[in-house]
Amino acid sequence: MTLGSNPSPKWLEDVGTALAVFPDVTSARIIPNGDRFELVITTRESPPAAELVEALWQALGCLLARADSPILEELGDGVTSTTWHFDPPLEQQTNELFEALDWDRALTVYGVRQ
Repeated sequence: MTLGSNPSPKWLEDVGTALAVFPDVTSARIIPNGDRFELVITTRESPPAAELVEALWQALGCLLARADSPILEELGDGVTSTTWHFDPPLEQQTNELFEALDWDRALTVYGVRQ
């Protein structure tokens, strides 16, 4: 799989399963952004508590860095990066990114009824 390619069903399932243990996470979507995807997580409270953010990193870190992750970004010299964003956006830069994303092609990774 190449960096940023379409998400595998297994990756989508694994991320959804990892998020299911967090009652404060209401949804997660991946949205096309050029040759890669962005992961957008919505929480019950914004901004999310620091403890929740830390727990999400612990639960998702290895999944987001997997070879089949559609959100990997090539930084050069074989170095990759991965991140996610919270909705509503917490920074102006994220707000600008959201305006450029193709939300019509978003895939729901995880969602609960509110």
